[in-house]
Amino acid sequence: MNTFYYKNSKKICKGEIYWYNDSWIENGKLIRKKRPIFIISNNNFDITYITITTKMKREYMLAGVLIDSEFGLREKSLVRCNKIKTAPKNEIGGYIGTVSKEVVEKIDRAIINLFGLNVA
Repeated sequence: MNTFYYKNSKKICKGEIYWYNDSWIENGKLIRKKRPIFIISNNNFDITYITITTKMKREYMLAGVLIDSEFGLREKSLVRCNKIKTAPKNEIGGYIGTVSKEVVEKIDRAIINLFGLNVA
């Protein structure tokens, strides 16, 4: 798994869930929301993450992976594999939990399918 160090020297790994103050534009307005994120990758400066939601809308589920609260979340949630973003490492919030290897593999497969990648 890819690893790097969080600002308090905690090692951050692919498959972990953290809090993040996410923001996006919706109907011309800037929306900010503290939400859980799933770590998928990193480089020297940024991390790549996928947003997690508790909203189980049909259109979200088509490109998502369900995860149970057993991984530190308050309730069953959806990793929205079509919502891949980057953020500076120093903006990542507190640690929530780590998903199983099986869940990481499901998310990897969902990303591969979403982007139509040919991976042997």
